[in-house]
Amino acid sequence: MQANQLDSRAALAAEIAEVVRAELRAKNTLDSIAPAIERSLIEEARGAELKLAYMRVAAAGAFALFVLVRIGVSKFSTLPPPSMGGLAAALAWMTYAAAVLGMLRRDWYRPWLRRAIPIADAFLLI
Repeated sequence: MQANQLDSRAALAAEIAEVVRAELRAKNTLDSIAPAIERSLIEEARGAELKLAYMRVAAAGAFALFVLVRIGVSKFSTLPPPSMGGLAAALAWMTYAAAVLGMLRRDWYRPWLRRAIPIADAFLLI
């Protein structure tokens, strides 16, 4: 009968060890999944911001081109030239758009930029 008790104790110990191993594997899996999910979300956000950066550069370029064409046309017609403020705004927006695009193309992206870029966009457009 003592051999039977040892067998049941060994079986119980093996079962407990298996449960502990399974819990450790689950914990290790969860610990490794969280950073992977965070990296994936940041990469997705960077990709979306990169698409917006290309559109921002196109819009800023079109605005700057409009201002420069208007300066050129005003020399040959009665159309008044744009103000220096308009020219400065166009150049500032174009510089900002190019800088953001350059940062994102070099894979430099931080989570706080999700809020900072739209705030800077609004500030420059106003």
